[in-house]
Amino acid sequence: MRVRADGSGSVEPLVTEAQLPGNKIAGSWSADGRLLTIQSGANVVVRDADGVFHPTLTTGADEREARFSPNGQWFSYRSNETGRWEVYVQSYPPGNGKWQISADGGAQAMWAPSGRELFYQNGNRMIAVEVELGTAFKAGTPRVLFEMPLALTAADDPSRYAVTPDAQRFLVLTTEKAEASTSPITVVLNWARALKY
Repeated sequence: MRVRADGSGSVEPLVTEAQLPGNKIAGSWSADGRLLTIQSGANVVVRDADGVFHPTLTTGADEREARFSPNGQWFSYRSNETGRWEVYVQSYPPGNGKWQISADGGAQAMWAPSGRELFYQNGNRMIAVEVELGTAFKAGTPRVLFEMPLALTAADDPSRYAVTPDAQRFLVLTTEKAEASTSPITVVLNWARALKY
């Protein structure tokens, strides 16, 4: 379903049970807002602006968490085609290349808004990979950004973290152990008023 953020207008169904039976999970919009990835069972389909569905990842493997790159020419996803969850990048539309990004497992891939990095989770580690987007795709070597107790993803919950627009900070859903080991945050309200005294 889709509805305006300001609450005006009516709720618009983007996909119905008749169109795609079973669980349906929205993955990401393309930057121009015309394409939406949808996880449908073990497959990924793309809905275009006219409401037409395009089967995109329909192999014998389980594919999830498809997200468009900032330039809309690529999308990341995870698949168990090797027998283990790994992160991949593929062209959109498919047919112009596919790359395995993770080397020893990965999930929940997310693009840096700049399009220069791809992040993903590997167990309790957050991994970053430098990428080049354009007519050709290039990926660097995965490197660990940080390690902390990270909550495992569930099939109906494709993301347990968010990246700030400058890709310098992460908002992470973590476990109780991580919360107990972090320093508390103090929020000061009306701090500018206190400077007058």
